[in-house]
Amino acid sequence: YYTGTKTATVCVPPSPYTPDTHIVELADELTVDLTSGPTILSVEQMSILFEINATKPVVINGSGYTITFATGAMCPGETDLNLGVQFNAGTGYAAIRTAMGSKFVLMLAFNHDGPLPGVAQITIFVGKQYAGELMEYLYYDPEICKLECEQTAVVDANGYITVTQDHCSSYGVSRIKP
Repeated sequence: YYTGTKTATVCVPPSPYTPDTHIVELADELTVDLTSGPTILSVEQMSILFEINATKPVVINGSGYTITFATGAMCPGETDLNLGVQFNAGTGYAAIRTAMGSKFVLMLAFNHDGPLPGVAQITIFVGKQYAGELMEYLYYDPEICKLECEQTAVVDANGYITVTQDHCSSYGVSRIKP
């Protein structure tokens, strides 16, 4: 029977942004943890990163990659930024894999497509089995369906390469020798 009291359950959707608790200022750097949860940084969060970057590097840790902006490298922006990365997935995956043939190691599809807020060092896990090998880091141009070598990098003992870039899109990593 009706008591005259109504209650409603309000369902609040989860935030699309990286939780503020995943952004931590340490003595020598600011770190952002994108290994779990949303990988989108809000314009407000990006403003904080830019402000702190004036005196400290900003290190963004994802699953299988790290994006580092050296002290003073970031420029202010007016938009949210999704710094997630998909490996071996995305709209260009089949074309990149086919174009590389037996030299294929992996493909990266950055969730953000466009300029970064500055030049960044990006460290990418390619696999310990490639330690000591020279790899090509190639930009995939979807308009002409071609790969263009951006730079080369040697795989370190832990299986990582480090590249420098100021733009996100789809990229491939290939062995120089199959």
